[in-house]
Amino acid sequence: MIFWVLVIFGAAGAFLALRSCNFYKMWAILFNIIISIYISVMVSPFIIKMIPSDISGLDYQIAACVLLIALLLFGILQAIAVNFFTGDCEIKFPKLFDSIGSAILGFLSGWFTVSFLVLIVCIMPFMKGKSTPQKHCELAVKSIETSSNIISTLSLQRYKGQAHEIVQNLTTKPLSNPTNDNEIDPETDNIDTNEYNL
Repeated sequence: MIFWVLVIFGAAGAFLALRSCNFYKMWAILFNIIISIYISVMVSPFIIKMIPSDISGLDYQIAACVLLIALLLFGILQAIAVNFFTGDCEIKFPKLFDSIGSAILGFLSGWFTVSFLVLIVCIMPFMKGKSTPQKHCELAVKSIETSSNIISTLSLQRYKGQAHEIVQNLTTKPLSNPTNDNEIDPETDNIDTNEYNL
């Protein structure tokens, strides 16, 4: 089911890209989406540490914070891209390449956007501990893990596989603030905030 949702939204993104964007603009949009998702996921251990332990519904708070950070970052990055890169200058490519390339980038943009929204839902408590929903969401979550690990590798991060570890902790177990008695153990949960370099 999730696969077809991703395909439908990816196809919608490809259609919109063909109608209103070229390859150059779509590249900037896809880049901004992936970077926004990556940073919002990677800062989640810091968010867990900062939220007071007496606040109820921590998982919902984390999900909301991760989503808002991604939206804020995308808005900032997109504003910078439009004002300084894609707004005033126009890079021309051959028409066939431009059409096919923008459609592919549009598809990926739609795919990753919906995958991230699915990840946000998977952080919430009603999705945890239930194997069937988690199994259906696995493709979307894996997409976020893969893209984040690629960005982490390209940015020469010291610790490999951070995104996989963080996403697994966010989606498979109840979240707890490190100030609680249920302190996050970096050796077992691999979510030591001191080791993550953004």
